[in-house]
Amino acid sequence: MAKILVLCVDRDDDLGEKAGVTGPVIGRESNLKAAEELGLADASDSDTNAIFKAVSIYEDNADAVDVVTITGDKKRGYEADKEIASQLDDVLRKYEDVKGIYLVTDGSQDDQIIPIIQSRTKIVSKTTLIVEQSEQIERSYYVIKEALKDPTFARIIFGLPGIILLMVAIFQELGMQIVLLGIGVYLVLKGFGIEEKIFEAMHSFRESTSLSGATLPLYVGAILTFFLSIWGGLEKLSEYMGALLITQVAGFLSGFTSLFVISGVLFFVGRIGDRHASKNVLKMRKHLLTLISFISIWLVIFWGTNTILGSIDLNQFFSYTLFIFLATLVTLALVRRVFIVNYVYPKITPGKEVFDTKGRKIGAVVSLNEEDGEVSIYDEREGRRVNRPIGTVVVAREYISVSPF
Repeated sequence: MAKILVLCVDRDDDLGEKAGVTGPVIGRESNLKAAEELGLADASDSDTNAIFKAVSIYEDNADAVDVVTITGDKKRGYEADKEIASQLDDVLRKYEDVKGIYLVTDGSQDDQIIPIIQSRTKIVSKTTLIVEQSEQIERSYYVIKEALKDPTFARIIFGLPGIILLMVAIFQELGMQIVLLGIGVYLVLKGFGIEEKIFEAMHSFRESTSLSGATLPLYVGAILTFFLSIWGGLEKLSEYMGALLITQVAGFLSGFTSLFVISGVLFFVGRIGDRHASKNVLKMRKHLLTLISFISIWLVIFWGTNTILGSIDLNQFFSYTLFIFLATLVTLALVRRVFIVNYVYPKITPGKEVFDTKGRKIGAVVSLNEEDGEVSIYDEREGRRVNRPIGTVVVAREYISVSPF
């Protein structure tokens, strides 16, 4: 009969933060003690009930070899998932005869770790524990309190009215126009699903940037230069008031883009510096490639505005654009080649495990052919050796991750 492991997941590490219990928590007695300590620290925490439920399932299931609770990180996201993956690997090494997992969670947040578990073993069953609350609490204080913990609700309920009051107080009648413009922009971003991506990018920026780092002056310089670029664009626009609309737009861009590109260069150099300090090669390459493309787009806009304003003719614009296009292709190819040779090739060694981008194991590296730009992999699923282009390698660290052809 197949042996299973009852696994409870505390993704935001309430056990560690509130009760001082470090995961993984292994065994019936240890889990009961951990749940008791968490309950004493915070009686309203649903993880307490989830652990008790996991112990109950273990006691009622003859196929269960043990009950284990693993913990993540209070920040959730990548840090939590990395810690969960590490603890899960340790647990599965201890229980080598386990053929599946009975997963117990206390909500949808913990469900996000399902792909991590499935990349290592199968989930034979799953229980999501919903803690019952009294009707009055559920409809009032509890729901409001929990909703306000969500950054999205907090921004809308507190942030937006606060901005409106400040704008009206500072700019009075003009403030309402700015507020309406801001609300319009926000609704557009929200409607097209761009808002969350912006906030995710801001969160990622905060997580990867140190206020005491050497790159901080670059970011400050980028912000100041950006505002100067707007001022420069408006100054240039004043010279073309009364002209055709396209001429006014070109005038604004001619005064705006030069300083704006300096702002962008300062920002991306700062990002590259931060990624280099954290040894995140993939992100460092991404920022460098983006910087090259950013400069290329600026050059096209620069020569385009000069064409509209009459500084160069149309034939010159087309010639410059073609040259920029070819130079960009060559530069991007050289950067990718340098990163592959210096950061990817040295990490592709025989025997290193290979996974796909969904975390499913493919096999192991057999050899690397630098001349043909291919990596040879033994595919355990097909039982044969396959060659993949080096360009399909998306991660090369302690393991190799490859994208589909």
